[in-house]
Amino acid sequence: MTAQDHFQAAVRLVSICSLLTISIPAMAQKTEIESQTFVYKRVSNLEIKLDVHRANDHLKRKGAVWIHGGALINGGRQGINNRVKKDILEAGYALVSIDYRLAPETKLP
Repeated sequence: MTAQDHFQAAVRLVSICSLLTISIPAMAQKTEIESQTFVYKRVSNLEIKLDVHRANDHLKRKGAVWIHGGALINGGRQGINNRVKKDILEAGYALVSIDYRLAPETKLP
């Protein structure tokens, strides 16, 4: 992967997040939540994905990005804590949860 490849992946991630960019009041308690999965980067045959969780409406929202822990060897975008997810969504944000390549399959410097 070149620096240009990493830059282009970051631009794709920011582009997806920028769809969520105006301030709105906190969302109502009973608003239905939708989740969508997007591929934001490809490395050979590996698709690296993110999930966007948001109120099921047509409003643009500010986004919060959640990056899982796991010491670069385990974890994934689906492992987000339900309390964290609930708090962010109720505050009126969209939540973006991303995956990234893990070691040892991906060699680290």
